[in-house]
Amino acid sequence: MDSKSNQHRPKLFLRILEAELSDLVEDFEHVESRLKERYAENNVTQYVYLENTALLAQEHECMKLLLSKIESLDISAYSEMEALAADLVSLAKEYIQKYEYPESVVAFIERKINKILQYFSLSEG
Repeated sequence: MDSKSNQHRPKLFLRILEAELSDLVEDFEHVESRLKERYAENNVTQYVYLENTALLAQEHECMKLLLSKIESLDISAYSEMEALAADLVSLAKEYIQKYEYPESVVAFIERKINKILQYFSLSEG
């Protein structure tokens, strides 16, 4: 792959990650909706409903904030996707610690990042 092509990789990586995380935000909304339905149908207790909706709301909020931050990142300093990926994971960890969001959000982001990195490595091989 030529160097001009490599220069676009961090930008493409970030756009794919944004799409993946936007999809994840929609998944949170779907799960929240389904949980409300299950509670209304008496398939889960009030305790389970409240615990799960509180956790989902925190994960959802954190993911939307991180997605907003990611969308506004200046990636001009990045020539390698791997460096960008590592900094994005660090950013997520900082948000989790600073704002006391659930640590599961880091796992979600790491999983999406690894999926995209694997996609790029397969396309090169």
